[in-house]
Amino acid sequence: MMVINWLVALAAVGVVLRQRTWETRHLAWLGSLIFALSAFRNTAPGNPPIGTFLDYRSFFPAIALVVASLIALVVTFLVRPRDQFGL
Repeated sequence: MMVINWLVALAAVGVVLRQRTWETRHLAWLGSLIFALSAFRNTAPGNPPIGTFLDYRSFFPAIALVVASLIALVVTFLVRPRDQFGL
C-alpha cells in the first residue's frame, strides 16, 4: 500500500510538471485523488487507527504531494496569460 501511495503521488507531480496545455481533467483527477487515497488508506488490513507507520511514511506525504500539485496547477492557470491555454 505504501508503494502504491507513493507511485500515485509522484504521478500527480509528474502530470503537473510535464503539462503543456491547460486541461480541466487534470484538476478533476487531482481533486478526486485526494479522496481516493483516503478511501484506499481505509482499506488497509485491520483498519489501523490514524497515526500509524503507514500514515507517517506514505499517506500524509502522498496527500501533501497531491495537494501541492493541485495548488501548483491552479496557480499556473491564474498566473499564465490567457492565450497560452487556448481559451
